[in-house]
This record gives sequence, C-alpha cells and structure tokens, in this order.
Amino acid sequence: MPPSYRFDPVLIQVAAGATVRWHNGDNFTHSVKFDGDQGQGLVAKPGESVSRTFATAGTFAYVCAFHPQNMKGTVLVTG
Repeated sequence: MPPSYRFDPVLIQVAAGATVRWHNGDNFTHSVKFDGDQGQGLVAKPGESVSRTFATAGTFAYVCAFHPQNMKGTVLVTG
C-alpha cells in the first residue's frame, strides 16, 4: 500500500495455500476488506502490515473500507 490511495500491485497472483501480506507505507490508516468480511476488514495503521491465507483457488476482490472509491484490488489464487 504505497502513499497515494491505491494498492500496488492491483492484481496479486498466488498458489492456493499462500499467504499474502499488505504493508501500509502511507501516512493514513487503510484496510483490506473482502466480500463477507465483518466491519472494516483487516485494518493497517501507518507502518503496520496485515495478511490473509488463501486456502482455495478463486478470484478475490477487495477494497479499502476507508477509501473504496479509489483503493481496489484482486487476489487471483490458482489451484
């Protein structure tokens, strides 16, 4: 999560069973929220990281709950 209200890269491709980590290098709090997540999802304050393990193959879209109009991304998990 670089400073500029965007995820970089926008598309992440991993194999099933992989863990993806997002690091917040910005000066503002951001989150990684997938469909079905409660509340704001995984919240990362400046300098913090959050992660999620993807057990199954699929396409998983996510947004920053605080800035959903600009911050969108996708994790493509292959089997």
